[in-house]
Amino acid sequence: MLNGLAGKIVAGGKTFMSAMPPQKQHSDEEIAALATYVMGTLNPPPADWKEYTADEIATLRTEKIDHQGLLALRAKLLE
Repeated sequence: MLNGLAGKIVAGGKTFMSAMPPQKQHSDEEIAALATYVMGTLNPPPADWKEYTADEIATLRTEKIDHQGLLALRAKLLE
């Protein structure tokens, strides 16, 4: 969410060719709430999953990742 994503995205067995713009303008609390909603409501979360926190989002903001890294991370999350 912070960095956005563009290109082919497979979700729920459907393929989408689109773009999600970066959401860095939102606060850590807002991003944590949205990520928690998406993981907890729109996807079946893993059994050990916990809600995201503003502190976790603040840490993620400090990490630099390129487009290929984002795609690899997303693929790993979907395993």
